[in-house]
Amino acid sequence: MDEHFLAVAKATGAEWGEWDFYSGVLDCAPFLLRQTATEPPGCYFKFRKKGKTGRPAPISRPTPIARPTSVAGGPLPVAPAPVAPTTWHDRLSEDCAKAGVSCEMDDDEYVFLWIGKPHLLTPESIASLARECVREHAYLLPDQDRLCLTCGSTGEADLHHSEASVTSICPRCLDKKLENHSETLEKLNRPSAMLPLLYPAALFGGSLVWAIFWSLWDAMFRMLNTNEVIIPRLVIIALAAGIGFCAGCPIGTVLRRSGPISRFSASVSSIFATLTIVLIGELLYGVGLAYYLTQSFDLGLTLRATLLFTVSSSPGYALIKFLFACALAIAAYEVSKPKTKKLRL
Repeated sequence: MDEHFLAVAKATGAEWGEWDFYSGVLDCAPFLLRQTATEPPGCYFKFRKKGKTGRPAPISRPTPIARPTSVAGGPLPVAPAPVAPTTWHDRLSEDCAKAGVSCEMDDDEYVFLWIGKPHLLTPESIASLARECVREHAYLLPDQDRLCLTCGSTGEADLHHSEASVTSICPRCLDKKLENHSETLEKLNRPSAMLPLLYPAALFGGSLVWAIFWSLWDAMFRMLNTNEVIIPRLVIIALAAGIGFCAGCPIGTVLRRSGPISRFSASVSSIFATLTIVLIGELLYGVGLAYYLTQSFDLGLTLRATLLFTVSSSPGYALIKFLFACALAIAAYEVSKPKTKKLRL
């Protein structure tokens, strides 16, 4: 962040918080301040509304009345076209217009003040502009000091910032929100009573995918009656990694919901599951290959067909299997991590 933006934050009394946001209070209105990712960087304010009680009452629409088309003595005079109402930022100075100042109120919770080229204005001017925006939209924004925007009480509320949201909230309402958030996270990651039964089935299913994929790989060479097929290496890598990732996603779901994550970390559980799948899958693949070649279950040929014996003779083949296993482990790890949900204040 450049010095000009930091000076703007200082001029508005904002302090650094989460997600590169600065938070503060201007004339009783909680706000967030952040730079944009444009070049040159702009900045914007998010002023928290006070809720439905702070919104203006809807304007009643009059009953339409038929307008006569003529009067005695001739046609009606043509009325001048109505002039579109101007917004607040349209009435600002030319310097503000050059700086790209605009205001949006479409969001249900925030009033946005955008400044496209803040370097054209001094930090003090931007701070004054933000205060003017608050005064202009006072009917939408909090107008009492330490007002709780959840229950409406005054005197106990403090500023709280969570990710991209900010509010003024009293200790009782904050405790209730944190309690509800914890219950929501618990429900998202609560182990299922039935899924533990699917854990062995999921590992076996992943092993079948492994065995079937490499059996089809061998079948391709047998059908083409060759020992070498010219395929771009990137295509092979993408195919192995893609199928491995798809096979790992359901494994990760079962890991997350069946209980191992509550006792072991997601990384340990996913690595153990991947090694189990590779071991069982290689044995199934070896059994299938041995039966195809001898029409019987040959234990010696089964072992010679598995990974431990083939990697030393074919490094390229071993690399593809390694990529398949890594993609499966990554997918299982990412999906098995406990689900999170941001706290909305």
